[in-house]
Amino acid sequence: MAKKLFGLIAAAILAFAGAIFVACGGGEDDTLTLSGFDVPAETQVAYGSIYTIPDYVVTDRNGTIYTVEVVVTNGGETITPVGGQIDIDRMTDYTITFTVVLGEGNTQQKQTILKVVDGNAPRVTLGEMQRVYIVGEDIALPTVEIADNIDTGLTAQFSVRSGGETVLASVTDSFKLETAGAYELVATVTDSSGNIGTDTANFVVRAAANIGEIEDFADEYAALSVTPVSTTDGALTGEMAEIGGQTAFKIKQTFTITIFEPEAFGTITVAEAEDTISQIVPRGNGTDKTDNSYVADFNGRDAIMAETNPETSSSNANSSRWPSIDIHTPWTVADLQWFKAQGYTTMVIPVYITDSSVNSLDIYYGPDGALISAVATGEWVELEIPIDTVIGSYDTTLSNYFIYINNYVSGETIGGYITYYIADITLTA
Repeated sequence: MAKKLFGLIAAAILAFAGAIFVACGGGEDDTLTLSGFDVPAETQVAYGSIYTIPDYVVTDRNGTIYTVEVVVTNGGETITPVGGQIDIDRMTDYTITFTVVLGEGNTQQKQTILKVVDGNAPRVTLGEMQRVYIVGEDIALPTVEIADNIDTGLTAQFSVRSGGETVLASVTDSFKLETAGAYELVATVTDSSGNIGTDTANFVVRAAANIGEIEDFADEYAALSVTPVSTTDGALTGEMAEIGGQTAFKIKQTFTITIFEPEAFGTITVAEAEDTISQIVPRGNGTDKTDNSYVADFNGRDAIMAETNPETSSSNANSSRWPSIDIHTPWTVADLQWFKAQGYTTMVIPVYITDSSVNSLDIYYGPDGALISAVATGEWVELEIPIDTVIGSYDTTLSNYFIYINNYVSGETIGGYITYYIADITLTA
């Protein structure tokens, strides 16, 4: 009896040892409980996308972290991930196998099937149609361009709708419509994944014009057959209107107007220092001084140069007092008033006096006008004249002794010798 009991105990010990060997031996281990290894059986991915493979961190109850090996296949071909990602460039399913290496040849394994779906509809583009057709007229189908990310050789199905209702369910060739109205031609394309792309073209069917009338505007669709044409840059639109008890075609024109802003346009040239000496004209004591004046590139500016020399210029009265300028501007007084309304406030006259026996000279309005400024010699001075003064002087002194330089020499009957320069005269805001 004791021998029999010992035999049973020995058999039990051997069976337990065998069970331990199976749990720790080679092959897949289904007995070890792991965390972080929840792998979905199936996932949908879009064709043409990039799929990022999940990075599973797998541990056991003791906190041991295990290595996870990844293998991706498609149709029996192994796909190599790059940076943990794969391009979904096939419509067939991808299989991702995740294998946890437990050690001593033991593993646990799970798989995810990537179901590839195509969610991109075909792109459909209809060619041009006429805008208006007559009742009973043959209407040809326009050309159609179709592009799809996967399929080739797709064709369009055509239908005709009006007011949201289908008028012709299937159109395969040119067609006719016997009722006046506004219509749309619909081109529909379906790809192999069931995605639907459409494009529409709008047109009108109207009754023929009555004999003896250029256009019968009693027809509510007549306006759609008229195209207003503008000879200017304005955009024209047309619509039906009731005017004086008559049905008529109303044309509207829309213009884009740019408001004049001094900040955007800057200074405006009133008179220019140019070769003909016709806009800024030097003068003295009632006569012009153009015979001894010229355009000079002086201190970085184009300027009219004039001189008052009692020894050389007596023949045209330049030896007398009041060397000055006339301003012959291309702008009219109305133009100057308009510039004032836009915000321009001041006319600027740049003056440079050199070769003078004194350090500064006074500049006045006209021969009997008020003092403007005392101008130092040897530097550019910007004389600022209010625009109201310019406008008020336009018909009296603007082109007849507008300003003069007082070169009077005390005790003498002739003026002192000076050379002066006048650069471009401008308006500023």
